[in-house]
Amino acid sequence: MAVRSKVLNVRTTEDEYNEIKNFAAFQGLSVTDFVIESVLERIEDWNDVQAVREYEKEKAEGHVGSISWGQVQAELDLS
Repeated sequence: MAVRSKVLNVRTTEDEYNEIKNFAAFQGLSVTDFVIESVLERIEDWNDVQAVREYEKEKAEGHVGSISWGQVQAELDLS
């Protein structure tokens, strides 16, 4: 794991902080780890949405095809 060397300051209300702290504790995480995991998960979700959009665009343009599992097995000689 990479060494964490950057500091990110986030301002919250007391209520927001307590909610974050309590939920992090429920998950067995520190507030820092919980916030980092949450932000990175949100970025990953966004990247997934972008990949689906790109796939759907390519499919609409006729650049995407499919083959059956049998064809995959035959091409990879998995039968």
